[in-house]
Amino acid sequence: MQTFNGVSGWWGGNLMGVGQYPVQLDVANRVVYSAHDYATSVAQQSWFSDPAFPANMPGIWDKYWGYIFKQNIAPVWVGEFGTTLQATVDQKWLAALVSYLRPTSTSGADSFHWTFWSWNPNSGDTGGILKDDWQSVDTVKDGYLTSVKAPGFPGTGGGGGGGGGGGGTAACSAAYTVSSDWGGGFNAEVKVTNTGTAALSSWKVTWTWSGAQRVTSMWNASYTQSGGTVTASNAAHNGTVAAGGSTSFGFGGAPGGGGAPSVTCTAA
Repeated sequence: MQTFNGVSGWWGGNLMGVGQYPVQLDVANRVVYSAHDYATSVAQQSWFSDPAFPANMPGIWDKYWGYIFKQNIAPVWVGEFGTTLQATVDQKWLAALVSYLRPTSTSGADSFHWTFWSWNPNSGDTGGILKDDWQSVDTVKDGYLTSVKAPGFPGTGGGGGGGGGGGGTAACSAAYTVSSDWGGGFNAEVKVTNTGTAALSSWKVTWTWSGAQRVTSMWNASYTQSGGTVTASNAAHNGTVAAGGSTSFGFGGAPGGGGAPSVTCTAA
């Protein structure tokens, strides 16, 4: 459904009619409504140019489909939402939507259920969780989704695993890659690799920008910044890295044009 009573939204994203015309089955409590939502990489919508964006988005989602869940009419499964994440507005949209879906750590099952569009990378207007090689995970996109994954769902990369006994050596390296740069800002990914003979229990990555760059958001790690120097530390789910294994974190920053600085990794 795209249009109801003359009001249009995304295709598959307008469930305004449910309040007046709900699906009624002979067996109760068997209906789940599925909504679709997208960003500007799919098409432009008026709410993206609202001066209040992204603070206006919860009201938009309440209007089109969120009310069904919040008023306890029926469960809502967000069956499609996706973006290439290239535009700043898309990044703000995805961060706002993830917050709206409710973090599972605080809301548990009392949250929206979802499926990201898409896993495969050949969706032309959204791309996928997998990169174009059909093997590597786009940890930037995956990082946005961390808070709404089911408890116990594995994080991107890393993981536990055996490490060796007491005589192993803890060591790591880091590789910094700029994944997109639009002048006013950029996204980057840092891959941390265990180069030692024992499992890592934690790690820190440090770099210094020569320009005025600042971290604006970071996923799969926490950070501190003093001047141009940034120190990123592992999150709770990706500090343990088996010997020879790797994990990644990503972040957004501004302004763009800074290139990739030298990075150092400290293992523990």
